[in-house]
Amino acid sequence: MSEERNEKDFKAVDSILNNMGFNPREVATKLAHNHPTLQQSFMKLVTEFIRAEAQNTGVDGRNEATVLACRKLLKVIEDENMHFPTI
Repeated sequence: MSEERNEKDFKAVDSILNNMGFNPREVATKLAHNHPTLQQSFMKLVTEFIRAEAQNTGVDGRNEATVLACRKLLKVIEDENMHFPTI
């Protein structure tokens, strides 16, 4: 995938998360009822975010809980050898 496409995708996600009306529970519920392949693709994104955030050294009060949680979650992902293939 091109760097330009990756930047466009990032900006789309960033825009969603930066919306004051964003309701994580509602979006998560809809994603959980979406097409199974899309659920798997989303889980890949979540897993890669966990990997990246677990390595984050720019920690302050705004993201400390996220970084700490991601470090714990990454251990589980790695210990259980979790993968999310596209089938």
